[in-house]
Amino acid sequence: MKPESVGAFSVNGLIDTVVKRGRNKPFGWRILDERDIGADPGDLVVVAGRTGHGKTTVVFNLLVHWLERYPDETFVVFSYELPPESIMIRLISILTRMRGAVGWSYRDVQR
Repeated sequence: MKPESVGAFSVNGLIDTVVKRGRNKPFGWRILDERDIGADPGDLVVVAGRTGHGKTTVVFNLLVHWLERYPDETFVVFSYELPPESIMIRLISILTRMRGAVGWSYRDVQR
């Protein structure tokens, strides 16, 4: 069996890759952003906690923050608790309330 050919290591190539991937994405909370704590491209961010302690709120706040700052990028939300329809409805509800004093509730979006 012939071994696979591996290209020579290139520091310039490594630097180009890091620059192309970009800087980490801040979470949008000052306490974390001031410490340069964020998510690098390809990172998996896990939000864990007990029932009713705000996990969904944290995820949606983070998602809305990133959607505003990086509108051309793709983000994936995975939940064991929420079906895709619920994620979409909650996101629409949040976005409508951001642009005015009165937005659509979860039930308004469902209707």
